[in-house]
Amino acid sequence: MGDWAQSPIPNPQSPIPNFPKINIIDNIILNNMAIVDDPKGIKSGHMGGVVFRTVDGKIVAQAMPSQYKDAKSPAQQKQRSGMRNLLAFYRVVADAIRLQFNDEKGHGRPYNLFVGQNLKMPAVELPEDDYKKGNCILAPYIISYGKLKPLEPEVVDGCLRVEAKPELWRKGDILRLVGVESKGMEDGVPTRLTLRCEDMNIDRRPETVFTSEPLPHGAYTFVHIRRIGKKYQSSTQQLIII
Repeated sequence: MGDWAQSPIPNPQSPIPNFPKINIIDNIILNNMAIVDDPKGIKSGHMGGVVFRTVDGKIVAQAMPSQYKDAKSPAQQKQRSGMRNLLAFYRVVADAIRLQFNDEKGHGRPYNLFVGQNLKMPAVELPEDDYKKGNCILAPYIISYGKLKPLEPEVVDGCLRVEAKPELWRKGDILRLVGVESKGMEDGVPTRLTLRCEDMNIDRRPETVFTSEPLPHGAYTFVHIRRIGKKYQSSTQQLIII
């Protein structure tokens, strides 16, 4: 891709969100709850086996969890395993997708939107041992989410190709090739993944087709990104495995 070059794009000031620890606990059984009308007592905290907190101006006393049931049904275990792969994948692509996930108002919430969109897809299961090793399974996840019209990339002879429709572009827009490359050649096998991200600034309305160079085994797509003030919008795109 001779015309491609890295373009400096200002990053938002907010840091990448910390990754939450997975601790799925189902069916927490609590004792009865009591409401205290006198607000002069304990405002919050716990005493013995009782937790105190304020709700609508009243002090609520609630028993601490007294019994836990670990989720071990096949469906629950599959959900856990799928979440492991999703979080491992996010760690690989986090730097690239800062600008690629926006709600309808243009607010960037990449972690929440990435997880929320991809939880709707069939779970890609990752064993716990591989998760701890930093491995991940290549998957066609949704890699960007926004209100710009989706692009329609396709694979041609090992290259990624997309038609740039002039009416969809403005001067200053960015066409991004984003991909996750796999060191392993066999699909469905946990391996180390590496991020690939290349940007092309659009100086005028394009009237052509953009084609990447031949790509190694991995998952790729093109993303349309536009800066509006201090915020960004993007097209919603799903990775294509090559």
